Amino acid sequence: ILFMSDNDDNVKRAMNGFIADMLRESGMESTLGRPKKGSMKSSGGNNANEKKFNGGRDTLFTWSGQTWAKLSSITPKYVFLDEIERYRRGSKVGDIYSMTKNRVKTYQGSHKIFAGSTPEIEDTSIIHPLFLSGDQNYYNIPCPHCGEYITLDFSIRLEDGSFAGITYKRNNLGGLVAGSVGYVCQKCGGHFKESHKYEMYREDDYSYQNSNTPLCLWIPTVEHA
Repeated sequence: ILFMSDNDDNVKRAMNGFIADMLRESGMESTLGRPKKGSMKSSGGNNANEKKFNGGRDTLFTWSGQTWAKLSSITPKYVFLDEIERYRRGSKVGDIYSMTKNRVKTYQGSHKIFAGSTPEIEDTSIIHPLFLSGDQNYYNIPCPHCGEYITLDFSIRLEDGSFAGITYKRNNLGGLVAGSVGYVCQKCGGHFKESHKYEMYREDDYSYQNSNTPLCLWIPTVEHA
């Protein structure tokens, strides 16, 4: 497994934070390390650069997105590219995603590459073309007024010329009016606030929702070829 983040500090932060928590909570922490020959004691393989499992047979490697062009000795089956938008650019060896696909060829057909990032500038984005190459799933929540599934968008122009999406009010000096921020549903025009999110994510609060169906859904918008 290869885990990459945008810089060394965030790699270490992840390894010592949520990855360490995951290993502990899943019970895998006890399998970490590579035992010495003829001994049950660990001799490394459990640090910020790598974590070895099952006597060293399986390994989680880490790498910085600032030096990804130097990644040539690892052939992972699974790759997690965290904050790919902030990786170093302009390498002569090509782009990070193409390089990653070359690294997993050994496991062709059974490999998995996950790329995630906060999007930045669209013209130079790394994550946006990857999003467009898939089925373009959007996270949908049920409106607390009409129950229709909606995405949360900043501003949506409706057919009648009005707008839905995030709404707020300003005072005479241009400052934000406290408590005015909310959301206007693009399906029914109903207004709700951030506090409603606790209700919208609780399935047992909605009698119209079948108990066997998840309340919030990832809904694809493009048929994947």
